[in-house]
Amino acid sequence: MRYAATLLVCLLLSTCAAWADKSWEYEFRPDASVGGPSGLVAIPNAFTVPAHSVAAFVNRINAGVDYWTSGVNIGGRANLGMAEPLGVEFGITAIDPETPAKETIANFKVGGNSGKWALGAGAIDLTDQTNRTLYFVATRRVGCLDSPGGLSLGFGSNDTNKNLDGLFLGLDAGIVTLEHDAEETNLGVRLGPLRLGWISGDFYSGLVMRTQF
Repeated sequence: MRYAATLLVCLLLSTCAAWADKSWEYEFRPDASVGGPSGLVAIPNAFTVPAHSVAAFVNRINAGVDYWTSGVNIGGRANLGMAEPLGVEFGITAIDPETPAKETIANFKVGGNSGKWALGAGAIDLTDQTNRTLYFVATRRVGCLDSPGGLSLGFGSNDTNKNLDGLFLGLDAGIVTLEHDAEETNLGVRLGPLRLGWISGDFYSGLVMRTQF
């Protein structure tokens, strides 16, 4: 919790400084999910953090046992001779419950465009510290929505038979996101860098910021 609180203070200070210095960007997407990878509330989408960018996030979930998630996502590009280079995202997420001990997990995602759809694949908890999840996801921009996020449809696999284990889908309407993570229906609201919503029936609040290097 000390790590998450320190990151929260740093993000709040950066938020205040950003009004005078435009080095930070307040864009909805790519947006860190509560667990880390770019996405909606709990589910990932096919987008990655832009190359040479860092997204930092911190969230507090008011569950039966309150806990924090915090970390960073770093974006890059992989040019494999394709028409468009693939987006690459590597992230570190600290999960800090009241009990038991804190865990730190690594996340990885690659994503690219394929016609009207963006396609992505990745791993949450790459080294299987708690519960490794492998997933594939497709995201399509929906013209009637004021959002490049659109509709995401994916499939994940892990050992819990719960969140992200099976078919998941989500609708990103910009300020509001709605999703089903293969186990629960979650709702998120974005107010600039602030994040509010319900995940697995529990209220959460957070902050997401991004800068370039």
